[in-house]
Amino acid sequence: MKGRRQVKTLRDPKRRPTHPGAVLREDVLPALDMTRRTAADVFARICARGADYSDWKK
Repeated sequence: MKGRRQVKTLRDPKRRPTHPGAVLREDVLPALDMTRRTAADVFARICARGADYSDWKK
């Protein structure tokens, strides 16, 4: 791959990737002062609304 620059990252290549749920639980929800239950209700409403919008294309 001539011409491509190698970028050094800070992440340890031997470390497993962080699970997205862990990021939500440990960083996002506390910053929003939101419980997991409240977040689940919000996401359920968003998903339900998205399903309603997908029916409009018919």
